[in-house]
Amino acid sequence: MLLGFAAQPFAAALIAFGLFPIVEITGRGLYGGYPTDMWDAAVALAFGVGVAAVPITVFAAVPLFLRLLRRGDFSRGEVVCWGALLGNIPGALIVLALAAQLSRSGAAVNLDNLTYGVPGAARAIILGAVIGAGSASVFWWIAGRHLPGDR
Repeated sequence: MLLGFAAQPFAAALIAFGLFPIVEITGRGLYGGYPTDMWDAAVALAFGVGVAAVPITVFAAVPLFLRLLRRGDFSRGEVVCWGALLGNIPGALIVLALAAQLSRSGAAVNLDNLTYGVPGAARAIILGAVIGAGSASVFWWIAGRHLPGDR
């Protein structure tokens, strides 16, 4: 199980790197323009996601997993759904920090200022869910065969 958790930051980073073309294309209409260097931008996204995955794994995924384990049998589907939810924690924390900063500076705190409106919010939520669900799938692939429940 430890190996499954240790793989999470790497899995999240690889998924983010693979998703970068979609992230970049869907972002053009929101903020306009292109990255100067696509490779650097993809690596930066992957690195940031991998770094963010460390505290999420340690402080959210491990305690949640231990709680599910104490509860009894759980399925691969439950693990993947929880992963999708946990994958949105970094984005939510970023939006909350941005809202606090905007509020302190006296600027309007609205969805347009926080996430480029509804399309930007939907894009961030979907990205977090896909990375979280993908990472949880990697966890299940590595450690799930050693656990009780649906295989």
